[in-house]
Amino acid sequence: EIEKVNLILKHVEGRYINLAGMITLNELAALSSIADLFFGVSTSAMHIAAAAGAPVIAVFGPCPIDLWYPWGGGHTVIVKQMPCLCCGQNGCNGTGISRCLEELEPDAILKKIDEVLDKGRPDGTNIWIVP
Repeated sequence: EIEKVNLILKHVEGRYINLAGMITLNELAALSSIADLFFGVSTSAMHIAAAAGAPVIAVFGPCPIDLWYPWGGGHTVIVKQMPCLCCGQNGCNGTGISRCLEELEPDAILKKIDEVLDKGRPDGTNIWIVP
């Protein structure tokens, strides 16, 4: 997954710190408590960030949203509307690749990220945590 993170970060403008694979769960919680945004998929890291108070933007695909959404207010779940949404399968037709994730429009996701980051922290610091 580090390779995927690095591919995503090639498209990020501005300053960021990539801590993927380098911090403990306790450190993730501490960083999330001061973060302007947590962006990721439905994982334990997403739930830790939400519990620590970070606004969460989470991309969901085959996993059930009603069971795994980030608890609390101020979070956003992004899904691709498809007839098979939340199918629970590991990829379409046994491929390991989920169309509901692959067909999400990056520009729509980036627009939502920008909306959250534009609010910023009161001290003007923006922190983006990429799991």
